[in-house]
Amino acid sequence: MSHGKKRRFDSGKKITRGGQPLKPSPPESAPECFICNKKIQDLALAVVDNKENKPAHFDCVVSKITTEENLSPMEKIIYIGSGNFAVVNALAYRNNKVEIIRKINYESHETKNNSVLNQLSVEID
Repeated sequence: MSHGKKRRFDSGKKITRGGQPLKPSPPESAPECFICNKKIQDLALAVVDNKENKPAHFDCVVSKITTEENLSPMEKIIYIGSGNFAVVNALAYRNNKVEIIRKINYESHETKNNSVLNQLSVEID
């Protein structure tokens, strides 16, 4: 048994190039977000639109829903799982309570299963 210092595998230092953190490049076959037209780097965080059957960044979808729903100052959009979002009471949400005003079904399982995301294969070296 070793009584020396514990070996630390993560030094906490970020890998940088020229002072800037390195970001992985999206694969050449990565789809574009149909909302902002930028490549989707992390397909696990992409959401497929029910109507368009196209992928989008999660944050782009939240912004789109927020705009389309004409939220009052007392409302907020949250993700509730399985491709569903909800408009909730913002005041209750700040107090760790969820008061759902209405649900928004954004991504159906059928749409996700037939989407471009499932047709992509990414090779990991």
